[in-house]
Amino acid sequence: GMIYPACYGVLRHWSVPCERGRIVSAVITGAYSGAILGFPMAGIITHYVGWQYVYFISAGACILWFIVWVFFAYEKPSHHPLISNAELDYLSKEQGLDVIDYENLRIPWISILTSLPVYAICLCHFARQWVFILMLTNEPLYLSMFGYSLAETGVYASLPHISKTLMTLLSGYIADTLLNRTSLTTTIVRKLLTGAGLGMLSLCFFVLTLLSDGASVIVVLTVGLGFFGLSVSGWQINHYDLSTRHVSILVGISSTCGTVAAFIVPLVTGTFTKSQDLAGWTNVFYVSGTIVAVAVIFFLIFGTGVQQPWANPPENVQLIQKLDPLARKPYKLYTVQKSPKVDEAIVGLKNDSDKGSLLQNVQPLSEMTHGEILESDNNLTQKILEDGLKQLNGTS
Repeated sequence: GMIYPACYGVLRHWSVPCERGRIVSAVITGAYSGAILGFPMAGIITHYVGWQYVYFISAGACILWFIVWVFFAYEKPSHHPLISNAELDYLSKEQGLDVIDYENLRIPWISILTSLPVYAICLCHFARQWVFILMLTNEPLYLSMFGYSLAETGVYASLPHISKTLMTLLSGYIADTLLNRTSLTTTIVRKLLTGAGLGMLSLCFFVLTLLSDGASVIVVLTVGLGFFGLSVSGWQINHYDLSTRHVSILVGISSTCGTVAAFIVPLVTGTFTKSQDLAGWTNVFYVSGTIVAVAVIFFLIFGTGVQQPWANPPENVQLIQKLDPLARKPYKLYTVQKSPKVDEAIVGLKNDSDKGSLLQNVQPLSEMTHGEILESDNNLTQKILEDGLKQLNGTS
């Protein structure tokens, strides 16, 4: 729920565009690695100790991770006590203005919620979560139908996730290489990886409907989930392409769509597999293959790697930059975005008496609340006039 949006928000500050594929895919690889260890360990623990201890050990691992996260993770490079000035300057230079936070920045909800590229990502996230939950909760049950023991099922069920993890890590290098060393556009690279990854996964689901022996099923699942990992550097990094500034919002929206899939999968699977026969699983794979196919087709049509018009603040808004007391290099009190009204204000000031008369109605910046939103043109004009006057007087 909250983990992915939070992670993407942190990576917004710690990754630069030319390395983002490798960094994000490496982080997502960690999530998939849990299934690699979880399936065989759960089978072994259940077989020798009892199923209750699976939850005890998992809870202990979560607590250990939380301790490490609290003491060693930092939201921004400027918060890290050991980062070098060279690395900090490099990150600041390469990331540009997208990582600067403002107090009075409004989220363009209507533009986001009516964006077809956002819908394309949401459908892919729905398909991703459908497949992830299906494999996570039902793969051991499905493989047990071929006569494997509980321990064997745990080991064999981890093979597709090993393939997925390796391909996820590789996908980041493929994406960054194509973007940095070829003339391919971001849109083409994202669609290429998404089309190949989810397209092959959909095909493998349809192939599973034709198989009836365990060895072939394991091979096809391993190949299918491997390609599934390839798509990570397609649609799953596409959030940054649309808007780096609002990436956490976009991931939160798409994750919500994925959560809906997580609710539906158990209901659909339970309905089709009541008899616990291969015919029921065939129907499950037909539905899964169709969902993935619809998602990839929609992304190929409406997906894009171009930054959206709503990604950055409107040009006629004066922005107040957030104070960051944890930063090693403190920001200025506020950053003014260029506005046509600045020029109008400065040009209109002919002499000191004009300045004085105007300043009588201007609220001093020191008296403003940092979270104050400039709600009207009058307030906006006053703040811009004040800034222009200070520059003319040499006080800023």
